[in-house]
Amino acid sequence: MRVKGGFGGFEGRGLQKGDLLPCGTGSLLPLPPSGMGLSALPLLPDKDGVELHLLPAAEYSEFTEQAQACLVEQPWRITTHANRVGYRLEGTMALQTRQPLSLLSHGLLPGTVQVPPSGQPIIQMADANTCGGYPKIGIIVEPELGILSQMPPGASISFRMINQEQALAQARAHRKNLRMLAAQIAATKPHILTQ
Repeated sequence: MRVKGGFGGFEGRGLQKGDLLPCGTGSLLPLPPSGMGLSALPLLPDKDGVELHLLPAAEYSEFTEQAQACLVEQPWRITTHANRVGYRLEGTMALQTRQPLSLLSHGLLPGTVQVPPSGQPIIQMADANTCGGYPKIGIIVEPELGILSQMPPGASISFRMINQEQALAQARAHRKNLRMLAAQIAATKPHILTQ
């Protein structure tokens, strides 16, 4: 796998199991007697898969009832076609619209779940395409994109639809946790800087 931007990676390819990366020398700092730690740990994906929360997207109602049900009832596997631009998913049942759609290109944001003619969804990630013309069935709630981005190809994900009020509550809770985490990190700086 070649890194798309032409830089980074390791020996001209993506990292592989067993790679050893060179690093500089460091010095160990003594810990304060009470130790250091974080009470607000960032969420990490479960090895058995994750459930991601979705809001219905612009063309959600254009999908068949069967497609809407399959979206949330079947597990999806992240394929090997997964990078910072998008994650292609694979499920047993393809998602279909009620009738063929001819959409103009429109803006996209990270978290958008598009469905190409194959019926296998594509999730736009951090370096999402700026525009696209596939119908959009859902939008992943922003705080969960960090969890999804840590999932490797082959991992299983599932979706659950939520409403706007639930999504806003989740976003507020996420911001609160980030502020707590930032405060805890800031509290360790005086100790580190005095060593």
